Amino acid sequence: MTSQLWMLIGGLVLIAVVIAIQRFSQPGKRRPLSHAQPKSGRRARAPELGMEATDLDLVERVKRENQRLEEANSETNRRFLRRN
Repeated sequence: MTSQLWMLIGGLVLIAVVIAIQRFSQPGKRRPLSHAQPKSGRRARAPELGMEATDLDLVERVKRENQRLEEANSETNRRFLRRN
């Protein structure tokens, strides 16, 4: 047997020992992932609001900005198409 083969066998044995140590050092019972979820607060949370919580001013502002950008983009596209 060559030294490379001995090193390979030694490496495999070392990996097996590490796996065995980790296996036996962990608690024996498997814990479901759902148990890792944080507990909810004791205080009752207020229900999330629906449409009445929407900031309509912000919606209108974003709508106007999108229209402005669309008009600018359309004009740029028209100029590009006229050139070609």
